Amino acid sequence: MSDIAKLKSEWIEILCQWGDSQKEAIKAFNMLCRCYQSSNRHYHTLAHIRHILSLARKYRSQFDCWNSIYFATWFHDAVQSIGLDNEYESAQLAKDELSKFRVPHNIITKITEMILATKSHERSFDNDTNLFLDFDLVILASKEPAYEEYSNNCRKEYLIPNWLYRKGRTLFLCKKLSQKHIFHTPLMREKFEHQAIRNLEQELASLKGN
Repeated sequence: MSDIAKLKSEWIEILCQWGDSQKEAIKAFNMLCRCYQSSNRHYHTLAHIRHILSLARKYRSQFDCWNSIYFATWFHDAVQSIGLDNEYESAQLAKDELSKFRVPHNIITKITEMILATKSHERSFDNDTNLFLDFDLVILASKEPAYEEYSNNCRKEYLIPNWLYRKGRTLFLCKKLSQKHIFHTPLMREKFEHQAIRNLEQELASLKGN
């Protein structure tokens, strides 16, 4: 079974647990795949979704609501367009799509809140949200050359002049490095904090040197 087929099978199982139509579930799945397979995607692709889902499965026992983190993962980067509030639009898409099914209202609300939290990535009072935010940024702790590939792919998604991208990226890196911690949860901090700080410092030095 291919990776896409496995993802689809899992999607159907989880979305249809409340008794909804598999046919309609597949339509929603295909719509999301088209978003992440768009030609302008280089980092925010299905590979990013698979990576977060793999972490979520590994640490599933740490979550209070598996359904929320599952759907938040699938929808959180569905909209990626310069000039739009991507987090808000992605959260709205999640709400609109999941409301077509019998997903409980409290779960949809939590999903949208988790997606909106990716705008600032600030620490939440909600354990699931903090884990989700950490999973979204685990790429920052990648070993070389994976981190270099990540940073290069991020650049490809912005069709703007190099000086403007470097300015925005520098602000992002400085903000992360000025925080007390990169990761919100002790679990992720212990595993990834040191490498993430090292990567960010090296990238920042490279940007300043250009």
